[in-house]
Amino acid sequence: MLLVSRKTCKNWALYIIEANTITPTDSVSARPELVQWKPAPPDWSTLNTDGAVHKVSSYGSVGGIIRNMNGDWIIGFNKPVGISTPLQDELWGIFEGLQLAISLNITRLQCQTDCAEALNLVSSPMASCSPIALVCSIATLISKQWTIEFILIRREANAAADFLAKSTVTTNEQVQTYIEPPQEIISILHHDLYGTASLRT
Repeated sequence: MLLVSRKTCKNWALYIIEANTITPTDSVSARPELVQWKPAPPDWSTLNTDGAVHKVSSYGSVGGIIRNMNGDWIIGFNKPVGISTPLQDELWGIFEGLQLAISLNITRLQCQTDCAEALNLVSSPMASCSPIALVCSIATLISKQWTIEFILIRREANAAADFLAKSTVTTNEQVQTYIEPPQEIISILHHDLYGTASLRT
């Protein structure tokens, strides 16, 4: 017989209640909107993260980029995470990105994600006792001595992180960091800063 503690049951119940109140990532807007990447406020840094799961193999990978208040590249990263789900990928991306930001002694960080479900889970008051281990680990990082703000953005404004997630080398199980942006991502970074906003209907 499988025995489950009261605490575990309570945590799962709270998680299910919260998951059912989450706004879908791709909820239909009542009217068209202009979408463009925006840097964080003065004296803040911006972290964009994303995940990608191969439809056939279910192998996942994550990527992200940290930029300063002017939108200039600080560092990028990507990493394969093995067989996973889209939500697990999004959480892995946030976790790895926060760890990297801590290693750089960043004290004010705006974390931008296009996954509403992941954002709701990690910003919840119940995050530290979530039944999802990754959420608990992220909550521990959030509790460090720094200021973090989570922002939900559209996929169109997260193209740089998406590119890094999809360009992960699956044979390398370690986090790959990029002090300089890969040549293939330069056009995306330029568009983030100087390109025209895209119309989302």
